[in-house]
This record gives sequence, structure tokens and C-alpha cells, in this order.
Amino acid sequence: CATSLAIEMSLPYRIAPSHYMLWVWAVRLTWAGLIMAALSLGLGIALGSRRAQIMGLAGLGIVLLGTGGVHSGPNPTTWCFNNLRKIDAAKEILANSNGLTNGTPIILGQIFPYLTSGDPGLECAKHGKYLLGAIGTDPRCSVHGSISEIETGWHPRVLPRKENQPPQQH
Repeated sequence: CATSLAIEMSLPYRIAPSHYMLWVWAVRLTWAGLIMAALSLGLGIALGSRRAQIMGLAGLGIVLLGTGGVHSGPNPTTWCFNNLRKIDAAKEILANSNGLTNGTPIILGQIFPYLTSGDPGLECAKHGKYLLGAIGTDPRCSVHGSISEIETGWHPRVLPRKENQPPQQH
């Protein structure tokens, strides 16, 4: 329970990809602590052990104190979307710089110099694999899909409405 609380308190407001696994472990430990504290409380009541009851209540208190923090929560789909946009931009710069036409196959080494972050190891938080695709095609994530598929899956109110498109009725 205390470890879960310590991890939860150490996390920043916005959960970034670098903090994602820490957030996952905080959630796992919170559930484990909640179960263990409830078992301790139940066992203490069943056996009439005042010490087990106090430990169970203390554990429940710590877990409840650490849950529902002020974090915005992780958003792996958005992180993946941003990585796909970086890959797509790098492919476009590569094509324009080298006169490549649609359908030309490429490899990661070719777009590496054009990635804005300079990071060849763009990773999907859900362990998806990025498929670059040929010039003129959208890059894809094996978990989240392509840029257009992600956009289609997002709620219509999140994305800006196109100029000649009527508002959607709900």
C-alpha cells in the first residue's frame, strides 16, 4: 500500500510515455494493496484479532489516499498518433529531398535523419510495431492502426469540423 502511494505521488500531472510503466505499476499495486488490506481486515474480524483489523484499516486508508490522484491519465493512442505523424513527416521530407515517387519502398534508416526527435526508436506504449509503408502510404501501428484510422476512431467532437460539413446530431 505504501509503495503504491509513493509511486502515485511521484508521478507528474500529465502521464507521458516515459512514465507509462510507472503508472501501470501504481495501478497494479493499488489493486493488490486493496485486496490484501480487505483480506487482512476480514481475517481480523473473523479471528477477532485487533492487530489484523487495524492493519487492514490502515492499508485501506493508504490505498484510498493514493487512488484518484490528480493525474491526467495515460493516453497511448495519442502518443502513437504523434509517433505516426513524425514518421509520416519524415517520409514526406525523404521523398521531396530525394525525388522519390509514390510506391517507393523505404526502410527506417532512410527516414532516421529526418525524424524531428532524432530518435530511431519511436515506440508504441502498447508494444505495437510501426510499419513504415511505401512513399505515399500512411505508416501503421500494429495495435492502433494508421493515422486516419485513429482519427476516425476518436469522438467526432474532439476533431475540428470541416468547413462544408454540417454538425453531427447526437
